[in-house]
Amino acid sequence: MNDLEELVIQIELHSADGIKQRFANGISPNIYFKGNPLFDTLLGRYTVTSRFKDCAKAFVDYGLDFIDKLLLSYFPSSFIFSSNKHTEHFEENNFHNKLLC
Repeated sequence: MNDLEELVIQIELHSADGIKQRFANGISPNIYFKGNPLFDTLLGRYTVTSRFKDCAKAFVDYGLDFIDKLLLSYFPSSFIFSSNKHTEHFEENNFHNKLLC
């Protein structure tokens, strides 16, 4: 099993530590899996456990670039962006805490 397949399993298990370990080994949170952003794999499982927030934070901590600003608008600033380098950028652009329609 390769690292990407193992990362997908860690996402399915909602193992934030497992996700962090794969990112620390060099997998980018910005890669595509089966034609979609890897983060979409996590989003498809947001109701599975209460550990979703920790898993999402692992993606952000390892440099996730949010391409979909509409998706970003669903995350309150305190959800995963507190004390993160991404916070300032998103506050400047006022993307969080409102729905962009």
